[in-house]
Amino acid sequence: MKLLLSVEWFDYNLQWNPDDYGGISTVRIPCERLWTPDVFLYNSASENFEGTMKTNIVVQNTGNLLFVPPGILKSICPFNIESFPF
Repeated sequence: MKLLLSVEWFDYNLQWNPDDYGGISTVRIPCERLWTPDVFLYNSASENFEGTMKTNIVVQNTGNLLFVPPGILKSICPFNIESFPF
C-alpha cells in the first residue's frame, strides 16, 4: 500500500515572532534536522514503515509542525468469504 501520512505536532521551542525575521512566518526544514515521531502500523505484516523519500517539515511561527512523508507499507487484510456470493 502506498500512502501519504499527515503528521502534525506542536513544539514550543520552534516559535518566533515574524516581525523579528522580516515577516517570515513559515519555513521548511529537512526532516533529518528535526525530531520526528516514529511511525508504524499496528499489526503490520512487516516490521517497518518504509519511507520512500525524505521530505521537508513545514514549521510555522506558532510552533505548529506538519510532516507529510510518503511511504510504502505492508498490511494484512483478512477476508470472510463464508457468505460469498451473498
